[in-house]
Amino acid sequence: MEPAPGTELAAPERTVNPWIAAGLSVVIPGLGHLYCRRNVRAGLWAAPLAIVLVVYLISGVDKTDVAGASLSEPALWTLFGFNILTAVWRLASATDAFAVAGG
Repeated sequence: MEPAPGTELAAPERTVNPWIAAGLSVVIPGLGHLYCRRNVRAGLWAAPLAIVLVVYLISGVDKTDVAGASLSEPALWTLFGFNILTAVWRLASATDAFAVAGG
């Protein structure tokens, strides 16, 4: 038996928890957006990580050279700055995911 026109039951809208979205984006930027089903935003937030990983993997750099070179003082300061930028990026991603989820 077919339901009467206009009385079809719509699938209930999925609710998302803003705190879960933010937490996922702290772990991997863009993951909270994926949880909220905002795929384009997820891709934009995850793109820098994907680009860095691809460049590192195809660069052919000897991994032991990277480890040894990172122990010099200038390299340590560069890594410190990179960590600060990464923290800001993750915090921005988490804040955006929280807002997208309705928080």
